[in-house]
Amino acid sequence: MVASTAAVATAPDGGWAVDFANNRYTVSWRSPKAGTLLVRVQTLTGATVAGSPFNQAVIPGPALATSTLVTGTGVANALPGLANTLTVVPRDQFGNAPAAVDLSVQLAGAAQTVTPVGAVRYVTYTASYTPALGTTGTTTLSVYLAGVLVTRGCPVSTAAGCTVTILDQNAPRVFDPTRTVVSGTGLTKGVAATASSGSFTVQMFDTNGVPWWPTQTTTASAVNYEVAIVSTAGTTTVPAAMTDNGAGTRTFTYQTTRAATYSVTVRQTATVAGVAQPTTSVHSGTNLVVRPAATSAAHSTLALAGTSGIQTGVPFTVTFAARDQFNNPQVYGADYPVSNDQVVLNVVGSGAGTPVPSAGFTYNQVTQTWQATSTVSSPGNYAIGATLGGVAVVDPTFAGSVLVTNSPLSAARSALTGDDGLTDNAVGARTFQI
Repeated sequence: MVASTAAVATAPDGGWAVDFANNRYTVSWRSPKAGTLLVRVQTLTGATVAGSPFNQAVIPGPALATSTLVTGTGVANALPGLANTLTVVPRDQFGNAPAAVDLSVQLAGAAQTVTPVGAVRYVTYTASYTPALGTTGTTTLSVYLAGVLVTRGCPVSTAAGCTVTILDQNAPRVFDPTRTVVSGTGLTKGVAATASSGSFTVQMFDTNGVPWWPTQTTTASAVNYEVAIVSTAGTTTVPAAMTDNGAGTRTFTYQTTRAATYSVTVRQTATVAGVAQPTTSVHSGTNLVVRPAATSAAHSTLALAGTSGIQTGVPFTVTFAARDQFNNPQVYGADYPVSNDQVVLNVVGSGAGTPVPSAGFTYNQVTQTWQATSTVSSPGNYAIGATLGGVAVVDPTFAGSVLVTNSPLSAARSALTGDDGLTDNAVGARTFQI
């Protein structure tokens, strides 16, 4: 019996080939899902065969034109003089994204140009084209996958490709408040900073799905946006500054030094053809996480565990609390891994004997603390400190100068010395040394 994770692979009846002379079984199996599968082989009694389970990589099949999708406003309508975009989503017959494809995009008419197709993580491809000013009517947009025409996703298509309507550049265009799109990584991720913590973009469209912006060629319309960024605890409100990029996009940039989780609300107020439209929320989310900035040696803190001081031969532990320049406790994860911080404990003193070697701090994911342990063998005055990436950690609250004392006398660690361990003295008593 052969099985794999998520039941994505099957070994059909008749897929076995048996070599009785060598007691060898060969099985053929198939999986419609690309990726790394865990394959398990068992006998009919349920015993797992040696070497099982094992990982098996399944690569996508070749992309097919019949499985590939073209989408975006540029496959239906276009505006002269504007870069109109489309997205190509290549897939194999099972819907897997292939590693690489041979794509080309053509637009009918010598007066129009098409930009090269660009890959985005081998999952989607984008292209844009710019019809010449003064162009009107319809044209044909042809997308080829390995020389085969792709028409899946075209609202209107012919044997030559997608039929695209070239809009009149001088005709008034009406803003469609229901088509507004708010996007950008700044809606979910930000970084504490004094300049820009994150940003996102608002894209406006007309009733044809073409990017829209207020100009003399559009109907009398006005659009305004209200952005509210508030910590989920309700204690911090973050302002956002707007930049009008033209071509129907506006970028909002926000700044905060407080690492926290925030909600982002974008409200749209529009007047279309002189008629005020109801104020609507075009984005509402509570998952904006502003993480701390890089760990700062000048703002992180050190602490010596325990209150009894340091004694020779007894391990002691120093804790490092990582903070950024705004005193936000550091949060480690995919965006800021633990490996970004290299913390080293340094102990220098006047005690006799071998210098204390440096010790690296280790991070405990459970307690979310950095700790380093060291041992001093000789009494004396010692300076305890740490470096972060080679930069000294400056913590005015940490008493880095300590006096290391001898440990209490221990019978288990003491020993007798002398020829026989005992000697006579003048008054008949016997003495010995420890």
